[in-house]
Amino acid sequence: CRLNMDLDFSVTYEVPAYVIYKAFVDQGMMSHWTQGQVVSEPQNGGKLSLFNGTIIGEYAEVEENKKLVMKWKFKDWADFADCVITFSEDGSTTDINVSYKNIPEYDIYS
Repeated sequence: CRLNMDLDFSVTYEVPAYVIYKAFVDQGMMSHWTQGQVVSEPQNGGKLSLFNGTIIGEYAEVEENKKLVMKWKFKDWADFADCVITFSEDGSTTDINVSYKNIPEYDIYS
């Protein structure tokens, strides 16, 4: 599988950064919104698994309420993609920037 696709986007929410950050790392909250089994160990080298193991990964860098760097992939992908999520709080709003690099152009199902 070739790794050459990227995705970057930003979203602004009118809530504090800690609320959104918690939704990205808290195992209970993640299990609730995915409606499946989740493993989330938000520490450098910690494991990540979503949707009953369909998505797997590892936290490479964790800055609470500020930044998450992860290796992330669907279980059928040969290689991991790189995901960086930053949380920038400004008063009552939080900007979330997501940068997803090295996404496979196709997988075994394409």
